[in-house]
Amino acid sequence: MKDVVEYELVEIPLVDIKFDKTNPNKMTQKEMIALEATMKKYGYLVPVIVDKNNKIIDGEHRVKIYDKLGKQKIPGYRINATNID
Repeated sequence: MKDVVEYELVEIPLVDIKFDKTNPNKMTQKEMIALEATMKKYGYLVPVIVDKNNKIIDGEHRVKIYDKLGKQKIPGYRINATNID
């Protein structure tokens, strides 16, 4: 069995993050407002995941909220991947 890779949590500059235009995961305005309120109340609980080129794999909505809140960096994992299935 292959060893499990554990990635280091890093600070990713928001300006470096690339959005996946094919992402089927959509949120309503009401859901985005609720996510923003939750992030303001509890802080950042779930890191984003990007590939080695900083394309979002998971966390697009969290990135958008952090950008709206004026954050410059976001905690995340950068994994060694180019094709995400």
